[in-house]
Order: sequence, then C-alpha cells, then structure tokens
Amino acid sequence: ALPYDVSLTGFTSTMYVERNDRFDESVAKSIFMMSSSAGRFVKEEFLDRYPTFDTRNHTFSYRMHYRAQILPLEKVYNPSMTMDVKISETLLHSGEQFSLSITPNTDGYLYIFNFLSDQSVVMVFPRQDMQDNQLVAGQPWKQNLSAVCDPDKDFIIETLYMIFSADKIAGWEAFQSNRNEADLVFSTGEESFILFNDWLAKSDPARRLEKMAQLHIYR
Repeated sequence: ALPYDVSLTGFTSTMYVERNDRFDESVAKSIFMMSSSAGRFVKEEFLDRYPTFDTRNHTFSYRMHYRAQILPLEKVYNPSMTMDVKISETLLHSGEQFSLSITPNTDGYLYIFNFLSDQSVVMVFPRQDMQDNQLVAGQPWKQNLSAVCDPDKDFIIETLYMIFSADKIAGWEAFQSNRNEADLVFSTGEESFILFNDWLAKSDPARRLEKMAQLHIYR
C-alpha cells in the first residue's frame, strides 16, 4: 500500500537514474515509488548537493544525491482476501493492446489507477461510462487496455495500482480518466497524488487488498 505518511511530493520533483549512459527521470521516480510504497521515512541524508547559477538565462538549478531509510509498516491486511491478477504483456509499444484479468476470492469492489511516468495519477476503472465495479467471488473481470507512450519521450514506465475492497470507497469520481485516444493526458499534477493518498485513507486496510504491476512502454 501507499501509506498516508509517505508522499513523493514532499521529497523532490526531479530525480535521475543513469541508464545506458543516460539519466532516466521516469525510471528513478518509479523505483522510488515502489521502494517507499510500504514504509515510513525514518532517516534522510544528502550525499552530495550543489547549486548551479546561469546568469545569462537567469536560471537556478540544484542537483543532489539523496538517500532515505524507510521503515516497513506492519502488515494489517486480511490474509483471507486474495486477488489473482493476470496481464498478457508488460513490455509494450505505444498503441499495442494488452489484456488484464482479475479474479477475487470474495465479493467486493475493484478500483484501478494508473501512475503515469511522472507519478501523477489517473483513474482506469471505474469511470463515468463504466461505473459498475462490483466483482463476484471466483468470477474473473477482464478488460482490454491500450498502452500509450508520451509523444515527447522514447520510453516510459507506468504502474497499474489495483485495489480490491470489501466495501465501496467513495470519491473515485474526483479522479481524471483517460477514456479514449482523443482525450489523453500524460500528467495530472502533484495534486492527483495527494488526492490518491486522501482517497485511500478513507478505507479500512484490513478490508482491502492491493497489487501493482509495472508497464514498460516504448514509442
């Protein structure tokens, strides 16, 4: 789960990871989100940091090497709840379709979010034109989805965040959705991440189950 007291927006807006002699910001953010998604910050330190001033363009940049120690949170989830997730493909080219199948072992409600390459959040399911998100125990829910790469990037990593809850969780209508190719957004801002944390905090962690899956999408 993404605990309420861990927020990427309070850390830094720009991080980089070297990949094939290049720095990849989207990979860094995805790695950091996955590594801090089940814990609480207990120690933070800067290994190196230095500012750069550009008097010609009147700009200021700040580079840092940063390390955080994260204490894993005690698991409070109900072990009797299970959710079988099957994805046909996770390495995709833009425009390719893939199938997603989810089968719970109990009745409940399904919520699927997509963490975009900048870790802002859009709603995948339910949405305004598909509001019935109730699942029945043992019956698979199946959907075909399309992978779309940000046209300004050669490669992105997105994360599907699937939540199955025994109870309805109100407020999902507040999230923006990518409903069709003519109405796509590739960032919904830091506010969407805060909104997600607030929304998830409304539900009882002992009555829900969460799983994540990363999608690697090439242009």
